[in-house]
Amino acid sequence: QVVTSMAKAKKKKASKAPSSPQLTPRQLEASAKTTQLIEQLRTGSDAKQAEAAEAFDLGGGLPCFDIAVSPVPLVGAAIEPLVAMLSGRTDHQREAAAGALRSLMAKVANVFDPRDTPVADLVVKAGGILPLVALVRTGTILGKEHAASALHSLAACSMANRGAIGEAGGVDPLIALAREGTDAQKEHACFALGSLCFNHAANRAAATKAGAAEVLTHLSCEGTSMQQGIAGFALRNLAEPVEPPRDLEEPPPGKKGKGGDKKGKGKKKK
Repeated sequence: QVVTSMAKAKKKKASKAPSSPQLTPRQLEASAKTTQLIEQLRTGSDAKQAEAAEAFDLGGGLPCFDIAVSPVPLVGAAIEPLVAMLSGRTDHQREAAAGALRSLMAKVANVFDPRDTPVADLVVKAGGILPLVALVRTGTILGKEHAASALHSLAACSMANRGAIGEAGGVDPLIALAREGTDAQKEHACFALGSLCFNHAANRAAATKAGAAEVLTHLSCEGTSMQQGIAGFALRNLAEPVEPPRDLEEPPPGKKGKGGDKKGKGKKKK
């Protein structure tokens, strides 16, 4: 009887467990492919690791780009080896890893909504900021472009990320890239600078000291049409005053009651 009762209890508990979403044959195949690629990122040769990273960059049927499948569990295991690859032995590894991280942050999560940034959070947790800043300084043409784009995605997520990138020395190499880079590099560098300076006093001060205004003004006047628009965005974020954080419990000025503080306090006693 005891055994029977235990069996019934287990059966009842199992029936209450939430059911996993049913995947289509295509999704099952893509999930298996993703698992293989993650293993390739971890244990493959330098060339095979770069090849796997490029697959994450391009999408190519991976479930992490399929809105019908929960993205974070599927791509989370790839973030750590991709961040490690930012410091890989070959240029191909480093630029492919930066491209994959940039693509995953942009496509899996809405990086402009701080409530929905799971991939960016994983990149930061894995230590991705420092190697991305280093890649902006010393990477290949494509590596610098991908790294600047990834830093833009991270900076757009949160004030904490903007501060961390600034503390890692990210402002100066982005200004240099906006000044001397290719057209595509200039675009991504301006985007990153604009995001870094958004409502962040320390980054604005660092950017101003490093000559960002001159570089951005030149691009806003003499750059391509795309560069002009992005540089204008960055200039606005560089120039606008920083808004102090508001205490939600503190009433705004002039709203403490018609009779001022005393009357407001008197009402509170009643």
